[in-house]
Amino acid sequence: MKPPPTNTLAEALATELPDEQIAIAIRDALTATQTTRSGTVEPDHKTRLQAATLALAYKHGRPVERQEVITANLSENDSAILERVKNSPTARAALRRMLDSAENGQK
Repeated sequence: MKPPPTNTLAEALATELPDEQIAIAIRDALTATQTTRSGTVEPDHKTRLQAATLALAYKHGRPVERQEVITANLSENDSAILERVKNSPTARAALRRMLDSAENGQK
């Protein structure tokens, strides 16, 4: 039986892919091009945008993703719950997901 590896994934990647090589790959992706069927070479905007997003994430961190947290007190009377659901699109969406889940027998 083979002994378990002693290196973690991060250590193995650090050895095999130095930071400079990753930076070069991102820099190259920022100038990516594609060849069309007619043979014309043009910028590959999708790849460039992904590379720019990745570079910004490494340099400045990812932006905060906003989330709305819903809390509900089910001991409230029906009219209070109905009023909360009426006034909150997020609560309606969450309630729809819960109802769909209950109807489909899922958790």
